[in-house]
Amino acid sequence: MKILHIYNNYYPPTFGGIEKHLNTLCEGLKDRFQIEVLTAGKNFVPVTEIINGVRVTRAGSLLAVQSAPISPAMPHFLKKSDAEILHFQLPCPTAMASYFIARAKGRVIATYQSDIVRQKWAMPLYAPLLNKFLERCDRIIVTSPNYIEISPFLQRFKEKCVVIPIGIDISNFHYAEPKKPNVLFVGRLRYYKGLEYLIQAMTEVNAELNIVGTGSEEQKLKALTAKLNLSAKIHFLGDIAENELPKYYANCSVFTLPSIFKTEAFGISQLEAMASAKPIVSTSLGTGVDWINQNGTTGFTVPPKKARALSDALNTILSDNTLRQRLGKAARNRTEQYFSKEIMLEKISAIYQQTAF
Repeated sequence: MKILHIYNNYYPPTFGGIEKHLNTLCEGLKDRFQIEVLTAGKNFVPVTEIINGVRVTRAGSLLAVQSAPISPAMPHFLKKSDAEILHFQLPCPTAMASYFIARAKGRVIATYQSDIVRQKWAMPLYAPLLNKFLERCDRIIVTSPNYIEISPFLQRFKEKCVVIPIGIDISNFHYAEPKKPNVLFVGRLRYYKGLEYLIQAMTEVNAELNIVGTGSEEQKLKALTAKLNLSAKIHFLGDIAENELPKYYANCSVFTLPSIFKTEAFGISQLEAMASAKPIVSTSLGTGVDWINQNGTTGFTVPPKKARALSDALNTILSDNTLRQRLGKAARNRTEQYFSKEIMLEKISAIYQQTAF
């Protein structure tokens, strides 16, 4: 059976949360199905290549509008696909529009990663497109039960929804005792990550903060760090190679995900920290973030946009080694029980079989 995975944005070697999930999915299933990928890509000229046994077509893009690449060639590639199943990662307005333009064949599965939150101006155009697309879907995969309840779009399609959490390769991650107290963040430096509140919180935390990642907010965050005289304790490490990330998780004392909008629907980075037996401090968004990190069991959840709440939670963990190790052990156990790559692949394989036949 041929499966074509479609996503607006990119595919490794460009990594983000969805790109990482898509990569795990494709490489994990390539021995069971004929797997291909269609993305917009960063350049204008279409390119097709084989990456670790997966055929990847980057259709090319003219420009990006609010982080969504515009790819005039994507309908062409969708139209000529002979895949039995088309698996979309949402949100992806370009890919959804391309599906209708191409009148693409094949059964349709969508993984609903998140609503569009910030770009409210686009709702008069986006909402009808999304509703029409979800009507066409045979199954909708949602990564947490929380998101079915909070998404106004998914409410109409509950009967099509199935919860399959994102899974990671737990064997890549291990625990190490930190050499000195330190807090870790890993992710793109974007508006919804809430890093300005984390930086403010660090004025009250007796530990260093390592920020891994780059993004549109980087210069603003560095300026805030300098303004608060925190440059000696906050380190911007830039992008780190995927195979190097586990040692950063292993050597931290506590991981934090201070996101402030429901755009943060899951948070793969906190899973990776939990697999490294590290406690989490995250924010209460009502999304899968809260469901993954269970308050008082695997870490603490605090209200978004509250620097003092972040610093209090971080200090509570940093000041109590017994608590830190207990939360970290529970985090590792929860990851093994619910969020392994193997569990995810088995469930998605079953969805493909059920949908195709």
